[in-house]
Amino acid sequence: MTLALPITCPLCGMQLAMNPKAIGMGAGSWEVQCTECWQACEGVSGYDSRTALAYKQLSELREQFVNTGDITLVEDDILKLAHDYDVTFQDRHCDCGAPFSIAAKPRCPVCSAIVFNSYFHYVFTPDV
Repeated sequence: MTLALPITCPLCGMQLAMNPKAIGMGAGSWEVQCTECWQACEGVSGYDSRTALAYKQLSELREQFVNTGDITLVEDDILKLAHDYDVTFQDRHCDCGAPFSIAAKPRCPVCSAIVFNSYFHYVFTPDV
């Protein structure tokens, strides 16, 4: 769960960095990714009564992922959360037209390929 961990896009080779979601200064909000491109929006808040339970469950699933390193152990629970809670932000769509989802993985800002097999991280272009 290291901050600004260097990572390379597996498709285009872009040098990126990866951060965990809802850690540090952004701990109260769990951003959700677009299902087709790199953009994200604020989606799940620990302070919003509509999404506080989902925030708690995501935090618990992240802890399980961190302890095991096995994303497959939490996959079904993530998909269920997405099914139950994506509706709370269904009125917001990405600029590309696709929906945002709890179950979307981080994508490259250059080619939109999935960069890392995680629901608990986001990627960005580091300042050079």
